[in-house]
Amino acid sequence: MHGGGVVWGGLPLLLIVAATGTSRAEAPQPPQDQPGASVAVEVRSEAGEPVTGASVRMVSASASGMEAMVSLEEVGPGRYRATGVSAGSYVLTASALGFEAMSRKVTLEGGEVRVSLVLGIRPVALSDLVAAVGRMESAPLPGHAVSRIPLDGGPRTLSDRLAEEPGVQVRASPGGREIGSVRGSRSEGLLVLLDGLPVNDPLTGVADLSRIPVATLEAASLVRGASPRFGSGAIGGVLLLESRKPEGVSSAVGVEVGSYGSRAADAYVSLGGSAGTLALGFRAEGVENDFEFPNRAKPGSPMEVRRNADGRGLHLWLSGAPSALPIFAQARFDDVERGAPGRIGSSAFDEARYGDRSLQIVLGYGSSAGRVSAIAAHRGLLYRDPSRNIESRQSLTSFRVAGSTWIRDAALEINGYVARERVAGSGTEETPVRWSGGVWVGKTFTSGRVSVQPGLATDASTDGHAVSPEVSLAAQLGPAWVVWSRLGRAYRLPTFADVYAPRSRGVRANPDLRPERVVLDAEIGIRWASAAKNGRAGAARTGGDPRVGSDTHAGIEAALFYRRTNDPIVWVASSVALWSPRNLDRLTAAGLEIGGDISLASEGPRIGGAFTLQRSRLGFGTNKNPMPYQPDLAANVYLLGEVAGVWLRGGVALVGSRTTTVAGVRRLPAYTTVRLDGSRPVRIGSLSLEVAVAVENLLDSRFELTELFPEPGRSVVVRLEVR
Repeated sequence: MHGGGVVWGGLPLLLIVAATGTSRAEAPQPPQDQPGASVAVEVRSEAGEPVTGASVRMVSASASGMEAMVSLEEVGPGRYRATGVSAGSYVLTASALGFEAMSRKVTLEGGEVRVSLVLGIRPVALSDLVAAVGRMESAPLPGHAVSRIPLDGGPRTLSDRLAEEPGVQVRASPGGREIGSVRGSRSEGLLVLLDGLPVNDPLTGVADLSRIPVATLEAASLVRGASPRFGSGAIGGVLLLESRKPEGVSSAVGVEVGSYGSRAADAYVSLGGSAGTLALGFRAEGVENDFEFPNRAKPGSPMEVRRNADGRGLHLWLSGAPSALPIFAQARFDDVERGAPGRIGSSAFDEARYGDRSLQIVLGYGSSAGRVSAIAAHRGLLYRDPSRNIESRQSLTSFRVAGSTWIRDAALEINGYVARERVAGSGTEETPVRWSGGVWVGKTFTSGRVSVQPGLATDASTDGHAVSPEVSLAAQLGPAWVVWSRLGRAYRLPTFADVYAPRSRGVRANPDLRPERVVLDAEIGIRWASAAKNGRAGAARTGGDPRVGSDTHAGIEAALFYRRTNDPIVWVASSVALWSPRNLDRLTAAGLEIGGDISLASEGPRIGGAFTLQRSRLGFGTNKNPMPYQPDLAANVYLLGEVAGVWLRGGVALVGSRTTTVAGVRRLPAYTTVRLDGSRPVRIGSLSLEVAVAVENLLDSRFELTELFPEPGRSVVVRLEVR
């Protein structure tokens, strides 16, 4: 990929072959008079435990509403079945006390369809207690504000969806990368885990969200706030991502075209039978990104064309599990190459390129007793600038073993991991190796409607160690009210670039850096929902399909947070313009987050949004300067619904002004963007087609997310998907 990008010539044939495969229709269709089919559903928690006593049902979908409900009978622990079901399209829903409800669309065409559903854990009212415990590193956590990021809703990127959450900021960085931050933290403070392995750059500590397409994901959850049970790096928040898994017998293929020369194609095939399940998928994408912008670095701000901002990507993933054994395996390959243009007014980087290629393999075992996984990965990073005769290569080889167990009788949770990372790169005098490991132990105490979980994390590595306590509380105040609070600590080790970066002109590493330590991370929140069954109000905010009615009619969630970090690591320039990382004194962040939505009518339109008011200050000596690129105010509002069979979603986002340097002497102005999404399903014979259109920056606003790196104006993307 790094040399020549993606080859597109073979895609038309591949699309035709995938479109003729077994289809999984998602367009609402009433049942047809065809031979009866059977459905086998496995329901488990995110810890791999079977969920017993769940309510599992299928409801046929039509344009006018819901009808013809079929209930599934539990035939074993976490296994549900129905036979003699009429063929057609259905919405399959599983729900259980203490878990988030999960919905999925399935199509029956005779024979047997096997489906696996994973329910996230959520504090939910029981008759006399609150179930409020996380089971493993990918489960929602007690005491934290947790959002399940919706992965449906048209051709929107992971960054688009993440930016709509309270307390989150996403911006583009040089080279086209998209990085996020949570609750006033720096971008290094957001830990991103893909199938349990950190995605964050081993050199900079920053995670590039643009290299993970939504089409390759099964689920995404955001944990806001420091979380010691995840180890180093989780000091602002944690984004948990899971690669797409088998979905019974199904197939899908999609193509996208859009503004600025963007195009993409993806395909997915899932097979299931008595032997087990297997899924295979790919996505190829590219964009030219040549767009006009006003060059404010020149007198009169003349219009110029932004060049060398193109990008290419190829993504492959494979997932499977045998029926006879509680084991699973996944493999994933991601290859991204893009231009790395310089600032406005500079042509010095017109030929600079950036590449990121990775291979990741996961083997795991899961049962009611717990879960163990082993992850091996190799990642290669490339920066090349022929005009200045510069080429830099780095590689990261990592191996990680993680395990989790839940001792039900003792209400005890234990998570642990051991990891080895090895970095090699251009100009590095040595080959740094970092060993790390840690154990988290938490015990839940329940009394009436109150649940308390104290926990302790101990971590050690070749570059530092930490002991991080945490205590969380959740309480059910009534049928619709839940409150939670939390106090904890966390830490982040210096990155390899901080400690081992090769010495060059104007840059010097600092081997004497101390780890960053969150000495206090606190939050208190309250949630109200007119029906508590689905936890946070609205399917659109809990990862369900926003086009499907939710059991929650209305809801709102608010949280106050405060965090103090000692010894934050920041690259600063000395008096002789020598850039080097150093430990500053402190970073403090505090704020208010509000989010929620409401149905305007039964099964009708929904309106919702998020609001964040925060103050993030970086201090050294007697100075307390605003954290660069962290606005004090951000908000968004959306309206979604169905009109004449067309699903529509409109949203408005406001981002306040931001400083651009640690000194805080320059600011970027506030900006507002408007987005419109729409989709329409169409049935053609045995195939289900969906046409989706997304219009970003509808008002064609001109703004900069990073100083002197302009953003494109209005853009349109059209997607056609066949199932």
